Amino acid sequence: MSQNKVAAVSAPPQPPGSYGQQQQNNFSTANRMAAKPKPVPHSGKATKETKLPPPPTKVGLAIQSKDEVFERWKHHKERAEKATAENRLPDAENEWLLALEAAESIGEENPPLSYTLFSLGELKARQEAYDGAIPFHQRAYSIKRKVLGPMHMAVAASANSLARLFYHMRDYNQAENLAQECVKIYERLLGRDHQDVACALHNLATLYHVQRKYAHAEPAYKRALEIKNKIFGPEHPDTARLLRSYADLMRSTHREDEAEKMDSTATGMITGSWKTIKQVDGDSLQAREDRCDICNAKLGGADRCPKCGFEAAIGVI
Repeated sequence: MSQNKVAAVSAPPQPPGSYGQQQQNNFSTANRMAAKPKPVPHSGKATKETKLPPPPTKVGLAIQSKDEVFERWKHHKERAEKATAENRLPDAENEWLLALEAAESIGEENPPLSYTLFSLGELKARQEAYDGAIPFHQRAYSIKRKVLGPMHMAVAASANSLARLFYHMRDYNQAENLAQECVKIYERLLGRDHQDVACALHNLATLYHVQRKYAHAEPAYKRALEIKNKIFGPEHPDTARLLRSYADLMRSTHREDEAEKMDSTATGMITGSWKTIKQVDGDSLQAREDRCDICNAKLGGADRCPKCGFEAAIGVI
């Protein structure tokens, strides 16, 4: 589909709030569907290119019924998920590859294959092996579009995951195209004012922002903010996170006064006179499940992950 490797390019300053949160979902709550990216200050680790294993031969599988093959797939899937939960990532990868062998023989039209490919991609991404994750996610995305059609929530989840990977590899052009697709699917299926649309817009705005496409970034930030204010209110952590991103854009375009007001809103409560009232710890930003969107490490209220360095304030892709 697209290149597995992307040449590193110098990146502009990263905005402090957007790509990341899927599994609580900030490429949303999309991340109810996928696992969650945001502008990061460092490039992802490049690893040796990962090639997808070829489909299994018919030898040994011909004597198994489809139900038996499915049970074999389920067995390896459960072992892989258990190993992942216990942070035994090499064991998890081996089990997913065995599950992939079984899933290949079940066929593209059945969920196990795309699910397994997606899971292998997420496992690679968790280890910051972004170039190794891309082939798995690309194939899962291609299968979903073919089987389910282009306007499906599962396609949006795969587009989001691929956008996140290309974002980390600094291939912003491909990431931008996929993020736009994700927005369109959510708008069509969920309506223009859904919270997942707001998260997708936040991620798209982030991609415009890091490329200094400020004229495109601001309308996306503004619309995402309108939706989140309407759904969550101005003091919700998701709204505050978005405000920090928008404030950074204001500074980039030399509107310091507006940026200052947004920062105040993001860290406290604003009265009618724009006076900041500091919130009690736990009432605002720290009320959420404070975990990194990439490695799931506890953040402890920090904007940057202490384990992998991910800019947690940014959002989800």
